[in-house]
Amino acid sequence: MKLFIGVKALIARPDGAVLIVQEANSYLEGTKTGSWDVVGGRIENGEALHNGLKREVQEESGLLIEIGRLLGVTENFPIIKGETVHIVRIYYACTSNNDLLVLSQDHNAFMWIDPKDCNKFDLMPDLAEIFSFYNKN
Repeated sequence: MKLFIGVKALIARPDGAVLIVQEANSYLEGTKTGSWDVVGGRIENGEALHNGLKREVQEESGLLIEIGRLLGVTENFPIIKGETVHIVRIYYACTSNNDLLVLSQDHNAFMWIDPKDCNKFDLMPDLAEIFSFYNKN
């Protein structure tokens, strides 16, 4: 079974709104088309976590970020291209001084939301847990 390590960013604007993105059906390695997620992705072999997170966020959104506190770690075992894989995701609270996005082809849409409203969206399965922790702290 393949193991992937992913880094994800809950990016907050100065007004407290947090960025979510919607997975596109054109994303070949997507696991839940149409669901809402936060930006980030897999680190490359030998890449430091923070470097990988900054790279992934810039690739997926065009944003430059400052990385803050660790929010949590989750794991799941989705089927990608007919194969079960083990994915470990590491979530960080982040900030950006810019909210002008340029989305990658992996996402259909984005929204800046009040993090307390996260339950109004069809989130990726492990993201609700991360938002719950984020909202308590």
